[in-house]
Amino acid sequence: MKKLALSVVTLALAVAQAASSTSVQLINPMTAAGTELKAGDYKVQVDGNNVTFKAENKKVITVPATTTTGGEKFRYTTMESEGNTLKAIHVGGTDTTITFTSTSASNSK
Repeated sequence: MKKLALSVVTLALAVAQAASSTSVQLINPMTAAGTELKAGDYKVQVDGNNVTFKAENKKVITVPATTTTGGEKFRYTTMESEGNTLKAIHVGGTDTTITFTSTSASNSK
């Protein structure tokens, strides 16, 4: 019984990790929460009320965002934009949506 409980906890942690991290590719430069993101590949990590974009060149950009869950799972990771402004990311394999707020963000290397 202990092994079953441990397996369930491990699976729950794996699902939570998958919901809080994804990869995206920006073909064109975009802005998220008022911060410019250059075209390229990014690992996107949710951390509370912030989302971190980590580029291949190790540059880290943190922007404010909110996450919501509910409804059916998204089959693929997709992005919503308005012009060159990134509005949301729907994380594939989960029912999680990351929505970007329109305030300034912090950048670091």
